[in-house]
Amino acid sequence: FFADSSVMDTGLVACTIPNVVTATENESLLAIPTPDEIFETLKSMDHSSSPGPDGFGGSFYFMCWSIVGNDVVQAVQRFFSQGNILPHFNFNLMILIPKADGANSVNHLRPTALANFSFKIITKILADRLSLIAARIVSS
Repeated sequence: FFADSSVMDTGLVACTIPNVVTATENESLLAIPTPDEIFETLKSMDHSSSPGPDGFGGSFYFMCWSIVGNDVVQAVQRFFSQGNILPHFNFNLMILIPKADGANSVNHLRPTALANFSFKIITKILADRLSLIAARIVSS
């Protein structure tokens, strides 16, 4: 999708890349999420997931939404309006979990990334929006 719809209107892209996303779909992909959409996304996520590097998991955000909700909404909306994220918002911690007792080599370890839950809200909104058109924009 294109942040500047004038790129699509010039026809420069259409001659080499087929235009499979309509202008209306592009607008919905780029729309700033409402506080309700952000909270509904939070509610649909796994609240029992491991906390990220910030130490806060989904259950914290759900239970304390009346306290932290405004800040989370502002951070998510800032990403969609300005195209950047707050420092350390996308900070992840890579953990190696042994697949069995006595793991002594890398292939006996399972890497997992612990991401800040507030950043997961952004990725879930994007994934939900893209899922509506993914079958058309991704080649089988």
